[in-house]
Amino acid sequence: MLEETFGIPVFINNDGDLFAYGEAMAGLLPEINRKLEKAGNPKRYRNLLGVTFGTGFGGGIVTRGSLFQGDNSAQGEINRVRNGVFKQFDAEESVSIRGIKREYANYTGINLASCPEPKEICEIGSGKKPGNREAAIKSFESFAIAAADALCNAITLVDGLIVIGGGLSGAYPLFLPKLVREMNHPFQTTAGQLLERLEITAFNLEDKSDLEKFLENSAVEIPVPFSTKKALYDPIKKTGVGISRLGTSNAVSIGAYAYALQKMDVK
Repeated sequence: MLEETFGIPVFINNDGDLFAYGEAMAGLLPEINRKLEKAGNPKRYRNLLGVTFGTGFGGGIVTRGSLFQGDNSAQGEINRVRNGVFKQFDAEESVSIRGIKREYANYTGINLASCPEPKEICEIGSGKKPGNREAAIKSFESFAIAAADALCNAITLVDGLIVIGGGLSGAYPLFLPKLVREMNHPFQTTAGQLLERLEITAFNLEDKSDLEKFLENSAVEIPVPFSTKKALYDPIKKTGVGISRLGTSNAVSIGAYAYALQKMDVK
């Protein structure tokens, strides 16, 4: 209908996918690769998982410059993974505005209808406003645990960087440290041994110390068997978790533009 009315090609995608695409084209992904280059680290990232924390829990995947597309336009629907805190729910029940408000109401014993919005809960947790600070911090910690479990499940398949956007991303000082710690929290085997939660180690890209460790060059040259050649090998597998560099709306706009150009090229 729009194509017939305006006489131009029209392409449609959701905001989670376009957010991820925008951050891959002009946001977190190229920024981190520039920092790796400046640090003398030969490692470069080409895959990105983008997620949005807000009214809902959205996601998108970019791999090697292209927006990943499923066979049913249902790619990146991370909201449907199991909730790591409340097993009977999907992840979005905790990783969302309503999840934060529900937890704060539960911790404080107030009615959900009179619960403050997450922005105010964040300000209480940060000590900027009076209120039940402990309850605010616990609310975001519960949010972080559920988000970490979902991100672990997704990044296991994507193996790239993770960028977070959406209305709740501004509260990252309250949830991101806990989220990254949870991502690195090990499983336990039936033999009683510890097993790393991920094949890769997660780093908080908003923390100066963690960022420095992430950028460190740990690659070594190893000889190729039955050859005179050597190959560069990095024994430390890493993922970085960072906050949107463009702002969610700008990232979606840039992603939409890049997506339209990509579809035009295919045409």
